[in-house]
Parts: sequence; structure tokens; C-alpha cells
Amino acid sequence: MTRRVNDAWAALRAWAAGAAGVAIDDAPFDQLRAYVEVLQHWNARMALVSQREVEAILVKHVADSIFAAGRCGDAARIADLGSGAGFPAVPIAILRPGTQVCCFEATAKKVSFLAAARVATGLRNLLVREGRIETAATDAAHRESYDLATSRALADLEPLRRLATPLLRPGGRLLAMRAAGLAVPAGAEVIEYRLPDGTPRELVMLGQAAVKVSVDGRSQVQ
Repeated sequence: MTRRVNDAWAALRAWAAGAAGVAIDDAPFDQLRAYVEVLQHWNARMALVSQREVEAILVKHVADSIFAAGRCGDAARIADLGSGAGFPAVPIAILRPGTQVCCFEATAKKVSFLAAARVATGLRNLLVREGRIETAATDAAHRESYDLATSRALADLEPLRRLATPLLRPGGRLLAMRAAGLAVPAGAEVIEYRLPDGTPRELVMLGQAAVKVSVDGRSQVQ
């Protein structure tokens, strides 16, 4: 590994401890490195992230996920919606070993990558579920089972909140990561921050969508 890459990892660790308020011990730090290595390997064969260099992946994706990991509160079970390349799910699972994180992903190739990342990092608290989120919401193993839902890079939060609500326990919340400066839904909590390269970002915390109970007793997210 080149000195430039080692310096990038060292800078990420320092940024995490400072700007993100997340101290990373040696064991999870090694797991993060193993994750990025397997991501690079798979990224050469399929489009997981647009960045190819380790330095860019750390700044644009890993740092973002580290910041989110520090804002998950006391959530015991987290549903990551549309996990794709594993951000923020895999870093959250690495940094919160006592939290069960389930990746929901509909694309088979990305599911295969997430399974490979789970093996490479040795994460026992990371689960991967293939299929649509709407289908998972009808499964008793997932419906109303999560304290927190996470998702990344989606601008329109209301459809995302409607998807997340059936998976969340009463009082559960959605944590959405996105570019700064977009419209914020009423009642949302917004945490602004900057990535190591200065890019402004925000975490938006939302409660559940309104649920209407029909005459047959079934719930329907409005």
C-alpha cells in the first residue's frame, strides 16, 4: 500500500475523531480497510461507486457513513434501505458491533457484493436481504422490527419515509443522508456537517409517516 493511501487512511481516522466525534479503534479500523479493499475489487467489475481511488472513496463515502454511525443513538436494529455499495450500512455495522444492521437491496449483483463484504469484514451483525423494500414490509420478521432506518443520496424524503414506516417500530425514525441546502420536510431535525474535502452535507432525522387504519384493520401509509 502506498504512502499516499496510508496517509489518506490516517487523515480519515483523525477527521472521524475530530469532526465526526467517532473514535475508531484498531480492530474496526482494519475492518474498514478490508471493506474498502473488497469494494475496490468488485468496483472494477461492476459500477458500485463512481470513484476509483481509495482517497476519493474515503472522503466521499466512508467519511459520510462514519458521521452517520455516530448519530444512530441507542438503536438496536437498523434497516438500511437500498444499500447498494454498502454505505452507510457496512461502516455502521463495523463501528456499532452491538447493533444489528440489515441491508435491503433489490439488485442481485449488489446483494452478492454485500455478502462478499460481510465475509471480508467478518461482520456477524450485518444481514443482507434481497428484494424490494415494499415486500419486506409484509414479512413478519421485518415489519415494525427496526428502531432506525437509514438511506443515502436521495433528495425526496417523503417517498422514502413512506417506504421506511412499515419497517419501523412505533417511535422509530428515518436517518437520511444527502446534499445540503435542499427542502426540509416539516418537523425534521437537520444536522449539518462537512466531509473532509469541505463538501457540505446534512443528516435529516424524520419521524414516521402518518398511518391510516382501514375498516378491515389493515394499516396503510398515507
